Amino acid sequence: MRPGVELVADTIGLEEAIAEADLVLTGEGSVDGQTLQGKTPAGVAAIAQRHCVPAAVFGGLITADALPFASESVSLVCITPAGQPLADAVRLGHENLRQAVADWVGHRVAESSG
Repeated sequence: MRPGVELVADTIGLEEAIAEADLVLTGEGSVDGQTLQGKTPAGVAAIAQRHCVPAAVFGGLITADALPFASESVSLVCITPAGQPLADAVRLGHENLRQAVADWVGHRVAESSG
């Protein structure tokens, strides 16, 4: 028995793809303590860390028990704007994600060029 993320990563060549990447983006609906217990974003981020590739984990919600997951090379990014009602967050999830990714990548580009 082994974690599903390892099986999928091996099957699709994720290790090799990340080794050649400049940046890794992953996520799930709620990034929480369970994420750290072997869920896909943790597995993807671990591979990125092994290859010194910065990673961002996007979530509709980031709980306090997930904060130890963040590091210099792994960013946790909540896609839901502060105060947005849950029904709106679900309905607008795709747009919230698009905006959060654009903001995060834009910030990284500004940091690297400035």
